[in-house]
Amino acid sequence: MSSDGEKLVRAAAKGDDAKVKRLLKAKVDVDGTVPIKGVSSCSALSMACLGGHVGAVRLLLKAKATVNHRDASGESPLMATCS
Repeated sequence: MSSDGEKLVRAAAKGDDAKVKRLLKAKVDVDGTVPIKGVSSCSALSMACLGGHVGAVRLLLKAKATVNHRDASGESPLMATCS
């Protein structure tokens, strides 16, 4: 079964704002990371940015997600947004 952190990252990657909001309300670690597609340490904010999911990005930023978190390849959420 998936951890709550993984559920948050996956919901953010899909742009599922309602699920992101529920998980954040349940106090899931906003900066938790999980491996996605062979890349280690992907954060919910990075995945939401990469997918262009503005609603999820806003929710995560409001919850104080770390904007400078870098994944294993050194990419930050801002870099993901620009790619």
